[in-house]
Amino acid sequence: MASGADRISDLPEDVLHHVLSLLPSRDAVRTCVLAQRWRDLWRSVPAVRVAGARGWARADAFVLFVDRLLRLRRGRAALDTCDLDLRFDGPFPGGERHGNRWIRRALRRQVRVLRFLLSTVPRVPLPLPDSPLVSDSLTTLELKGVLGNNQVLDFSSCPSLVDLKMEDCYVGGLEMWSPTYLFNRDLKCCSTFSKLKNLVLNAWFVAPDISALTWFLQYAPLLERLTLKVSEVPNNLVETEGSYSQLEQSFAASHLQIVEIKCKEVHGIILKILEVLNANGIPLEKISIRCSGRASQKLLLTTALKLPITPD
Repeated sequence: MASGADRISDLPEDVLHHVLSLLPSRDAVRTCVLAQRWRDLWRSVPAVRVAGARGWARADAFVLFVDRLLRLRRGRAALDTCDLDLRFDGPFPGGERHGNRWIRRALRRQVRVLRFLLSTVPRVPLPLPDSPLVSDSLTTLELKGVLGNNQVLDFSSCPSLVDLKMEDCYVGGLEMWSPTYLFNRDLKCCSTFSKLKNLVLNAWFVAPDISALTWFLQYAPLLERLTLKVSEVPNNLVETEGSYSQLEQSFAASHLQIVEIKCKEVHGIILKILEVLNANGIPLEKISIRCSGRASQKLLLTTALKLPITPD
C-alpha cells in the first residue's frame, strides 16, 4: 500500500456488498465518504441491521435514519436480511406509521429474514394492520412488541416460512399469554404451517387445556425443533384428569428432533406438557428440560421421568 493504491475498492461489488452486510447499517452508510466507488454501495447492501436508538442525539433522528435507509435503497436491490432491533428509553416516535412502513418496505424487497423487535419505556406495542403478511420469499420471522387482531397469526400468504418466533406480542387486545382466547378465536382460523421447521413459543401457549400446543403439533407437519418457554402458570389452569388422547392426525412426531422446555420452577403444567407430547408419539428421549429453579425440584423431575435436566 506504499503506492497509495486502493486495492479494497478494486474488489468485485458482490464482495464489497458482503463485507458491508456484516456491519451495522449506520457504519455501512458511513463508508460513502471513502471514495467515489463507495458513494452508493450502502444503497444495495443485502442486509439492514439497526440496534436501538442509543448513541443517537435524539430518538427521532434515529427513526429518520432508518426511514431513509429503507426508502433510499436502489430500485431493484434485493434485501436478504432486515434486522430491526428497536430499543427506546422512551416512546417510539411516530411508531405505528414508521414501523408498519418499514415492514412493508422490507417485504416488497423480497426479504428472507425479518426481525422486528420493539422495546419501549413504558412498554407500548406497535399496532399492525388488519391484514396478513404477504411474502413468497420470507423464511424467518421474529416479532416482538406488536399488537394486532387474528390476522397477525395468519401466515397462509407466506408459503416459504420456516422459522417463527413471537415474543411479548398482543393478539385481539390480549397478550399472547392469554391463551384460551388466542387459541379459540385466532389459531383455528390459520392454515397449516406447511414448511415451518423451528418454532419458539413463550408462556402464552399454556392454555387451560394446552390446546394451542396440540394445535401446533397437528398443523406443523415438518416441525423439527420446538422450544417451549414456561415462565409462569396461568391462574385459570384446568386440572385435567386421565391421560391425553392422541391427535387424529399428528404429523409432528415423524420429523421432530428435539423439544426443549425452559422453565423457572417445576409446576404441574410441565407434566401436562410431557403427557401431551408423549401421547402424540414424541418419546421422552427427544425432550430436554432447562430449569432455573431449585435443585430439589430438578432432582424430583429427573428421578420421576428420567429426563435430561440442564441447569439454566
